[in-house]
Amino acid sequence: MFHEFMCDRTPDSDRSGEYVASSPLSVLASGLEQLEATRSRLSKENILTNMFRLLFVQSPRDFSPTARILTNSLGPAWGGESLGVGNSTVSQAVQAATGLTRTAIRKLYAKLGDLGSIASEAKQRQSLLFQHRSLSIADLWDSMQSISKRAGAGSGTARLAACTLLLRRCSSIEIKYVTRALL
Repeated sequence: MFHEFMCDRTPDSDRSGEYVASSPLSVLASGLEQLEATRSRLSKENILTNMFRLLFVQSPRDFSPTARILTNSLGPAWGGESLGVGNSTVSQAVQAATGLTRTAIRKLYAKLGDLGSIASEAKQRQSLLFQHRSLSIADLWDSMQSISKRAGAGSGTARLAACTLLLRRCSSIEIKYVTRALL
């Protein structure tokens, strides 16, 4: 679990002691994968606690964005901020990022019942010529903020393009949770 992972980590800092690097999104994705695999409430609490401890040690500035991503909010409830992306847009982004057809997504949805799981399964089967630079939590947060600020003529197309780019950069585990975060 995370306790073994935490022992090998030290904060990424420059000489002034300020944190310069963001935690990889894979830390969050592996924690959520473990969370999904257990039914025990105490185990879930331990997983979340250790994940947040790790994030706090690695990069404290990722703490708040991670909490926002996990609660599926961009800001305080009274702020009224929303991502502005619907199921159709995310489905189209999954199609473009994984190469699945709409029919294939519908069949897999009937089987799996979750667009994130569909994206993950499709990404595992996908072979790429080159690997994208791995995503960090800050990259995901910045992308989500950017998507939410798009407005006006052509904003739907711009949101779709941004979602597609984000999903293309994800690994097969990360895409599952990024897709869910976009919904």
